[in-house]
Amino acid sequence: MPRHRRPLSELLTVGAFTTAEARSAGIDPRRLSAPEATRLSRGVYASLRGDVTEHEIVRAYQRSTPDAVACRNTAARLLGLPLPLGTLDWSLENRRFLVHLSYGSTHRHSSGRLRWSQLDLGPEEIITEDGVRVTSRPRTLLDLAGNSASFSVDDLVVIGDHLVRVPRRRFENRTEPFATIEELRQLSARHAGRGARRLRRALELVVIGSDSPAETRLRLAILRAGLPAPQVNVRIFDGTSDLGQPDLSWPEWMVCIEHEGPHHRTPQQQEKDIERGERRRDHGWIELQTTARDLRDTAARGVRRAEEKLRQHGWPDAARLGVDHSGELPTEESRRR
Repeated sequence: MPRHRRPLSELLTVGAFTTAEARSAGIDPRRLSAPEATRLSRGVYASLRGDVTEHEIVRAYQRSTPDAVACRNTAARLLGLPLPLGTLDWSLENRRFLVHLSYGSTHRHSSGRLRWSQLDLGPEEIITEDGVRVTSRPRTLLDLAGNSASFSVDDLVVIGDHLVRVPRRRFENRTEPFATIEELRQLSARHAGRGARRLRRALELVVIGSDSPAETRLRLAILRAGLPAPQVNVRIFDGTSDLGQPDLSWPEWMVCIEHEGPHHRTPQQQEKDIERGERRRDHGWIELQTTARDLRDTAARGVRRAEEKLRQHGWPDAARLGVDHSGELPTEESRRR
């Protein structure tokens, strides 16, 4: 009668492991070619237990190659950067999700699940996050900017807004932004190439104050449509009356936008939102509430609704303002003019 074999998940405490770790656990090397495990690249395997994370895989590679640094899409996911749909959720079964690592001293051969890069990283461009070495958030943004096939300028602005926003102390375990706009500008100035050029273009549109990717994408669509630039999360007052801090606002025309994300669906939050809207209407403001539907098709519906509300409160015709309808987003310099 054959002896029962313990599954790999019981012999190893990690979901991704090196050949040396398997040997130390007493695992027959022949089992690594069986259906219990999958070979990620030479010397690194993952258990097919169904819940192996990208973080575990990166840690296995870094145990094998301590100087390796997670970079590009892998770094972005590990750091929790707001990425476009399709680059968000890691899955070992999804062959599109590659692990991106950098190793500067010698060339390493990539495999079907692993991409090695030789990035010239300064000491300040490498951080340790949750036990793994990873490129810093600003450096990761620079590297993503070089991938125009996967990341549009709008995508880069979303990440830039995320990095420079001032965190809300009571909700986050930090008090300082991840970076300043000036730090990002200096980073782009120190580097050459397509990624640095695209990052400089994106930084013309990055602002402090945006609290979510939805707010950023709606703001960019509004600018592209030739509507006036809104304030971003600036508290509004009518005399001594505090009317709160809308996501986007135009005090000149007393119009504001609140984007209703998932956190607005609780009864308590809905009650607060209703009271807030009534208070603003009592003071003559129009509050426009947008949802995910307004962001579809490059936010066409959200832009149309915003324009309607602005015109209700006397916003002049765009043609009389000489607005450029070329489809290009205005630069910071042109907005100052």
